Amino acid sequence: MTAYLQNPHVCGDHVAFICENDVWTVTRSVKAVQSATRVTNDHCASNCLFSPDGEWIAYTSKVTDVEQVYVVPRLGGRPQQVTNIPSKCTVRFYSSRARVS
Repeated sequence: MTAYLQNPHVCGDHVAFICENDVWTVTRSVKAVQSATRVTNDHCASNCLFSPDGEWIAYTSKVTDVEQVYVVPRLGGRPQQVTNIPSKCTVRFYSSRARVS
């Protein structure tokens, strides 16, 4: 199977992207090849985006049958659901107050 990368987002030395329907991160480095780290494991992720401080990644997930927005720490951890509405949501940007919109 060939891997496919979607929706890359760069924040400083870090890159978040979607691969195999999960969020992955990698540190950009000209000195060495870095291994990518899987940050989510629900196999339903799309549209990832770093917070302005680079510590969180917002993404869209269809784990509950309706696309909702979640955030997860950049280094991985337990995702937190941000939205809970009956219609489809998607991550577009962070506001100047570091709120997901």
